[in-house]
Parts: sequence; C-alpha cells; structure tokens
Amino acid sequence: MLPKRLLLLAGPVLLAAALRAQAASDTAVHFPGDVDQMPRRVSGPTLDYPRGALKADGERVLVEVVFDTMGRVEPATFRIVQSPDSALNASVRATMLATVYSPAIRDGHRVRLLAQLWLVLHSPGAGINATALISQARGLAAEQHDSALALLHQAFDTSAHMTDGERVYALLVKGVVETRAGRTELGALDEKRGLDLWQLERARGIELAPFLNDLADSVRLARAGARAVGGSGLVVIGSADVAPAILSRPPVAYPPEARALGVVGTVVVEADIDTSGKVVPGSLRVVESPNPLLDSAAVRIVRASRYRPARSNGRAVRVRVRQPITLRP
Repeated sequence: MLPKRLLLLAGPVLLAAALRAQAASDTAVHFPGDVDQMPRRVSGPTLDYPRGALKADGERVLVEVVFDTMGRVEPATFRIVQSPDSALNASVRATMLATVYSPAIRDGHRVRLLAQLWLVLHSPGAGINATALISQARGLAAEQHDSALALLHQAFDTSAHMTDGERVYALLVKGVVETRAGRTELGALDEKRGLDLWQLERARGIELAPFLNDLADSVRLARAGARAVGGSGLVVIGSADVAPAILSRPPVAYPPEARALGVVGTVVVEADIDTSGKVVPGSLRVVESPNPLLDSAAVRIVRASRYRPARSNGRAVRVRVRQPITLRP
C-alpha cells in the first residue's frame, strides 16, 4: 500500500502527465492524410494585388502553410511554392494571414496541419467570387443544366476560397440542378450534404443570410414532399356589408427554381384593400405557405391585383383580406 503522502501526489502527477501529452499533441504537425476534417475558410478579405501584376486570368499560386489549432495560418510557416509573378506574393501572403479557417480535426481534437493550397487568381474587378458564381448557376438551374454545373464547378475551385455558408449554398443549388437534369441520386446526395452543413452551422450559432435559410427550408420541405393546403377564395377579416371582389389579377409566374424542385401548392397572403380597391403598400403578409420559394411570386400577384372595394353602409371602406394563390407549372 502506498504511503498517504504518495497517494496525495498521485493525482497531480497523473494530471501533469496528461497535460504534457496534450501539449505534445498541440505542437505536433499533421498532414492531410492524417486528419478527419481539413480546414475550411470561414472569413477573410478578397485578394488584392498590384494592378497589371496578373498576366492572365486564372493563373495559380501554390502556397504551403501550417494551420494552428485555432484555424489561423502560422506566419513563420508561410511559403510560396510556385507563383507566376513574384509581384503577387506579398498580396497572397497578406490575404492568407488575414483569413480565418476552421481548424483541422483528428479524433475529435483540433490539431496543427501542414498543407499546400492552390489559389487560382482572377483579374481585379472581374467580380469573381463564390456567391456570384453560385447565384448565376441558380438562375440557370431550371433549364441550362450544363452551364449551371460549369459555374458551380468554378465556384468549388480553390480560387473561390469558399466559406461554409457559401458551401451550403453551392451544395443546395448543385443538388437542385442535378435533380432537374435527371441525376436524382447525385442531386439527393448533394442536397443532403448541404442541409447537414446548414444545420451544423445553425447549431454553432452562425448567422446565415436570410435568402440562404429560405433556400435550405425550400429544399428541406421539397424533400419531405410538403404541399400547401390553402383556402379556396377571398376571405374578409373584419366586417363589411359588401365584400371586396377581384377585378383584375396579373398572370401567375411560376418560379423556375420551384419547377426544378417540383414544388407546387397554395400560398395564403393577407393584405389591406383601400377604398379605391388597391393593396395598401406594406400591408402584405404571408400567413400560410408550403415552401418559401413560392412566397415572393404570390405576394407579387396580390400586390398587382385590383379589387372592387368593400362597402359598409353604402360607403367604400378599407378592409383586410386573406387571399389564397395557387402556384403550379
């Protein structure tokens, strides 16, 4: 049996050994094949380099860096391996050191990582960034599948230096395009990957753009097969002797992205109708919807509609109405 004094020391000694082991792990440098999760760009500036330094759009710079356990590039480890022009190197270094990445993960722990990255450069003012490329692809998703996929491939290129939010956006749009092109298995896989990353970002408390949350909700609901169950006609909220009636309504424009996802249904919109039969600006509100992709189209229809005003005691009065708008191909 150990003396009491040695028993008291055993705990601190074991703890110190564990801390030394952890410290050794923190200082060890790992390689891409050793880790479970590679660093991904979280935030940072766009590359700004001397005008005229880039001879051709799409030239590449190969850099070698060590990422620390917080996802930062360790300045002393930064090295340009290959570059088309040394005039670009200072700008590339400054951009990389100012960029924040998610740390590399091994066995559930953050670790240091030595890696080489290709950075594909574009001409200043070209407006090349991941979000712009993905948005262009999204606009082509309904019909021009090959063009949309080419834009997405460019967005996934290391030149775009995606954030996790942009990666969510790209995966969701890619899933929509692939599904529309008949590649349903690939589309379902990319949609799932995008939704999983979206949910992870939200669980981390990361604020994503409203349009991205709407798109993710749209894809999620479409995968679940959600359909709307709206009302069948104009409903007056309040009282009037004579209810308002629709005199004219613009044609229904079915959103191309809704077509790509196969989303149909009825959106219920509330709005105030004034004494001239026009919708009061700022009064529109979606109260029921199967999918956010349909909302803006329904709101535009109600906003542009014209009504015979409601009447009470023989006089035109302002009332609030609830109107279902059904959208399908």
